[in-house]
Amino acid sequence: MAEAPIAYTLMRIANMLEEILRRLPPPKEGPLQIEVECAHCGNFFKAGAGTGRRIDASFCCDEHRVRYHSLKRSEAGRPREI
Repeated sequence: MAEAPIAYTLMRIANMLEEILRRLPPPKEGPLQIEVECAHCGNFFKAGAGTGRRIDASFCCDEHRVRYHSLKRSEAGRPREI
């Protein structure tokens, strides 16, 4: 007798999942790309598939990545002014 309620519950869950998936918008065509603000210069650039920058990129170019971290290291070595 315990099997009938479990089977019924699983069927209801499957029906709910089907309904949720049916209501979702269709997937976007093409590769995923986003616009990101460069942590060094503040300009926006595209990142993601087909852009030459990874989706989790923080810098618009390698030069800005190197400069940012170089400045960060040089500021860390200086004593703070009071």
